[in-house]
Amino acid sequence: MSRLAILGIVGFVLVVSGLLAALLSQVFYEPQLERAVGLDYPPFQAESMKAGAKRKVLILNSYHPGYSWSDNEMAGLVETFRHRAPYLEPIIEYLDCKRFPGMEHFPRLIDLFRAKYAGKEIALVVAADNPALEFALDHRADLFPNVPIVFGGINGFDPTRLEGHRDVTGVAEILDAGRTLDLALRLHPGTREVLVVHDYSITGLSSRRETAAQLARMARHVRIRFAPNLAMDELLHTLEMLASDTIVLAISFSMDRDGTIFDHRRIASLLGRHAPVPVYVVHAERVGYGVVGGRVVGGEAQGVRMAQMALDILGGTPVASLPVDLSGSTFWLFDHLVLRRFGIDPSRLPPDSIILNRPQSMLETHREFVIGTAAVIALLMLGILLLGLTIVGRKMAEDALGRSERRFRKLFETAVDLVFVLGADGTILQANLQAESCLGMPAGGLVGRSLATFVGPDRGPESAGGDPGRTVQERLLASLTAGRTVLETTLRRQDGSEIPVEMVCSPLDLGDGPALLVTAHDLTARRQAERIQQRLHEELAQAQKMESIGFLAGGIAHDFNNILTSIIGYAELAAKQLPEGAPARRYLVNIKTAGEKAALLTRQLLAFSRKQALQVRPLDLREVVRGLHGIFRRLLREDIDLQMIEEGPMKNVRADHNQVEQILMNLVVNARDAMPNGGRLTIATRLQNVSPGQVSELGLDQPGEYVVISVTDTGVGIPPEIRGKIFEPFFTTKETGKGTGLGLAMVYGIVKQHGGHVRFTSEPGQGTTFDVFFPVTEEAVPGPMAVPADALRGQGTILVVDDEPTIGNLIRDTLQPLGYQLLVATTVQEALDLSARHAGSIDVLLTDVIMPGMNGKQLAEALKGSRPEMKVIFMSGYTEDIFSQQGLTPEQGILLHKPLTPQDLAAHVAAVLQGKGGR
Repeated sequence: MSRLAILGIVGFVLVVSGLLAALLSQVFYEPQLERAVGLDYPPFQAESMKAGAKRKVLILNSYHPGYSWSDNEMAGLVETFRHRAPYLEPIIEYLDCKRFPGMEHFPRLIDLFRAKYAGKEIALVVAADNPALEFALDHRADLFPNVPIVFGGINGFDPTRLEGHRDVTGVAEILDAGRTLDLALRLHPGTREVLVVHDYSITGLSSRRETAAQLARMARHVRIRFAPNLAMDELLHTLEMLASDTIVLAISFSMDRDGTIFDHRRIASLLGRHAPVPVYVVHAERVGYGVVGGRVVGGEAQGVRMAQMALDILGGTPVASLPVDLSGSTFWLFDHLVLRRFGIDPSRLPPDSIILNRPQSMLETHREFVIGTAAVIALLMLGILLLGLTIVGRKMAEDALGRSERRFRKLFETAVDLVFVLGADGTILQANLQAESCLGMPAGGLVGRSLATFVGPDRGPESAGGDPGRTVQERLLASLTAGRTVLETTLRRQDGSEIPVEMVCSPLDLGDGPALLVTAHDLTARRQAERIQQRLHEELAQAQKMESIGFLAGGIAHDFNNILTSIIGYAELAAKQLPEGAPARRYLVNIKTAGEKAALLTRQLLAFSRKQALQVRPLDLREVVRGLHGIFRRLLREDIDLQMIEEGPMKNVRADHNQVEQILMNLVVNARDAMPNGGRLTIATRLQNVSPGQVSELGLDQPGEYVVISVTDTGVGIPPEIRGKIFEPFFTTKETGKGTGLGLAMVYGIVKQHGGHVRFTSEPGQGTTFDVFFPVTEEAVPGPMAVPADALRGQGTILVVDDEPTIGNLIRDTLQPLGYQLLVATTVQEALDLSARHAGSIDVLLTDVIMPGMNGKQLAEALKGSRPEMKVIFMSGYTEDIFSQQGLTPEQGILLHKPLTPQDLAAHVAAVLQGKGGR
């Protein structure tokens, strides 16, 4: 077919498509209003009834014709009567209480009704809204005695108003302001104030009381403000000045301060036009005239419900069996135009919402016609397209084949993997640029050669061994019949080096005989990632081992430290009571020494578990290392040369001085034991800036500056098979009795607790280097602080609280001889009672942190109310950071860690009383 014919077909398709698009645009986008409101809605006019034998129903309308609420009530009443009880004659009397709210005209109405209905039988009285009900109840005996009364539209209904009246029931007008405002606050989450608009008529004030009760629960979230009694121009000015974080809730409003009457529609229009913020309402008559809407009650629904109850009564149902309907008959009603004005998505509204003025497409209004038309056009288009496709199909197939060949060539040449096309004998027919580049061959240098000359043995799980390349070649050629094959092997480059690859082999039909498509993926990056993953798994396993033993160590610390406090403390106190040289004094000194060793062992156990409570402060690590030089020399043998190197500038770190010394002592002792024939030990300090790319490599948590202490020996080195175990607790290569196996475990735990890291490198027969990283701080090293020995004695009253009685007794026996008055309690309640009974001052509260019932912080706060000058010292045998765990700060008191010694305890008490600590 000629090109002109093809262009003609395409043109026809485009024309038909354009017509279809025009039709669909009308179908889907031409707006039609659904439930149009506010355009032209005349007020209800009562239809005259012909006189006759019909039963008369007197309807007392509180307001006047043209007032939309009462018009809708009348419509609901009369239409229900007309359809369900045509035998009734509804008679409507208007009390006109909107225009005459003082009701001074009621006496004249009474005279009028007395004359008008004298001698006429009224079957039932309907009182619409509050003024009509009040009129009916007050003048029932005079005007229509014993006639049943059905009421509706009653705001703020009070059941007590019906006391003393028989045969009276009806429908209460329940304003659902609560649910309306709940929804409004969800739609406008930034709202800070709600302005409630109402008038100050009887109805308006009743609605205010009802609304205030519903909104009371929201006062803690938003400010609820009720508008004062204003003239309309003042009210509109108030609305115009509202802030953007305000919404308006309009309840009953029909008359301003000047007595001007406003219909529901007019007041809604004024509020919506002058308020720059959303206006929500609770009356259906206002929706469609400039307000958003809400959970509304409608006059028509009230009228229908009143008519239903009236018909039940007229049908013989006793009035007493029809309770007052308090359901409210409310429903969700909104105006689409106002929703769009304030950007409110209708999908966020309750699912049962009614939306007025919602645009409708032609599809919604003429669905069957549109669908039929579209189906006919679609069938026509389908026929045209099938004809066109048949004509141009061959041309398209030829173009597609050409594009496919070009695409394959482009993919083949630009693939990141090595791609080969092999003949049935394994000869390379084609190879891409990546294959030639990776194997170091010139362009076209692989064609005609056997792939077997470049491959190594199959390293996959199914390898059968054999000649290098032979197994791979056999498996490659077997895939011609067996289908897709995957194997791992190596490819040898031109220079002899090898790269690991994963080969995927698939049979390929080239049209002139069987062939193979072989894709080789470089596994170098994967193997490197696997090695990194293996290292991370090993580090995780090590951390989990440390953590499990840490839980064991931390669990016994509190009780063990309490026991050691008593042992060490009483041994020290008892030793001071004996003269020098007494055998018993020597025994006691040995007991104290053993207790201190047990405390040291506890600290070592907690150190490797990272649960030892640290006494951190700014330190110059070079000063620490210099201070240990003499000790290092005594630890090392004469055949070991000690070198101390300070490289470049230095910064301070935040660390525990004693723990840092413990780290260095353990590393030096291990280095000494690794050099049985002598050697050189080098301790170097330097400042290192760790980049983000080095964080993972060095095992650190974050980049930044670190102070590094390197301890290097020229000893025997660490065998590869035990390098993954050296930080495990109780692992040692030393002879029985010469090592606990806690040294390096303790080093690891202390360094991690300081936010640092320890790593090592070792070569068998050449030595080992341990690098310890500490994060730097900009804080300066503080000067030394100490309590003079002659200041240990003192005066004052100390309240001691500890649930372990031996601790309290030890503190009394320690401090009482120094001149202090001690009050000792073993429970919180006992401490509170002692404080209440003690007439004098209490200078220091010395309390355990964790106790049954109330912790030390809470006890201190309870006592501070009556004793604000009291100092506080906390003490604890727990190992974690008890201050942060209990919400304590250093300003609230100092913390002493158990086990305590009498000397340390007396020094801290003296320092606190001298104003150097506590709170």
